[in-house]
Amino acid sequence: MSRGVLILAAVAALLSACDHPQHYDSTFLAMGTRVDISVAGDDSVAAIHATGDIEQSMLQWSKDWYPWGDMPGELKQLNAAFVSGNTISVSPALRNLLVQAETFYRASDGYFDPAIAPMIHAWGFDNIVRTRTHSPDALQLNAQLAAWQHDHPTMRDVIIQPGGIHSTRPDVQLDMGAIAKGYALDLAMERLRHLGVKAAAINIGGQIEIMGDLDQGMRDIQIRDARKDAALASLRLNGNESISTSGDYERFIVINGKRFGHVLDPHTGMPVQHTQMVTVIANTATGADAASTALMAAGPGNWQRVAKQMAVSQVLRVDATGEIQVSGAMYARLHWHRSALQSHRIVIVSLK
Repeated sequence: MSRGVLILAAVAALLSACDHPQHYDSTFLAMGTRVDISVAGDDSVAAIHATGDIEQSMLQWSKDWYPWGDMPGELKQLNAAFVSGNTISVSPALRNLLVQAETFYRASDGYFDPAIAPMIHAWGFDNIVRTRTHSPDALQLNAQLAAWQHDHPTMRDVIIQPGGIHSTRPDVQLDMGAIAKGYALDLAMERLRHLGVKAAAINIGGQIEIMGDLDQGMRDIQIRDARKDAALASLRLNGNESISTSGDYERFIVINGKRFGHVLDPHTGMPVQHTQMVTVIANTATGADAASTALMAAGPGNWQRVAKQMAVSQVLRVDATGEIQVSGAMYARLHWHRSALQSHRIVIVSLK
């Protein structure tokens, strides 16, 4: 999922409802991106312990939930089991992630599908380099696309049972990149609550979740233009909400002068061309993450239906022409920047 369009205005300086406790910040690299954590409280030892605990957890999740690279994490082991036809057990965290992924797959009509991993590899988007100017081998890619469009595995082919997880298709390979950061956010916030934290903000590569009573200024989020170094609009994020964006502009390859973003349509295996970006607000970061990817792939004829099926009501979508389509519930919260009003057509749509 492409990040970077969401800017948390000074993640730090969190405040409680009554007093002004100190805030404790931590920044580190995990899950292929920068993570910023701020927690508020009067107990510095507890706050430092909480942020350190989350950092160690995210580093472990980075290993376990991504199939690429040399580290033998859980998901990589699961993909190997699919190839060999074996059934294996996984940790409760990964199992729950897979269960949620299957639910979102069905609700999205397959526009969210972690089984897209083989085509991610075919296009070269398993490489951590964000921008690539060379293309994959054309003949090989065309053959893979033709085979994918004829018959390809889906999340439905992953069989999750009490005794373990397996698939009857050895070609199933999963990539949880379109949901893992959101899931990590939710688990991190749950961990902070368990540790007694009352107010916190976490930003994983632009996907943001906040908890508790925060200073109003610290809730201000800017949604950046996908084609300009400017903001489209800003809004104030409420406590216990998460915001996520998928887009075509941070990770891409250039083929014969044409840019192809890393978000693929699972039905065709092709990069999305009809949508520049989608921003979603939801009550869980996992749901926001999965929905922004699904709606990015669903496109002009399908995204409103898919949003309803995924129980998402706050959506902003920018199509390939730059037209902004925004749900009424999202529109009511936005403060538009003058440049956006001058350069974009804005259409309000209903998701009821």
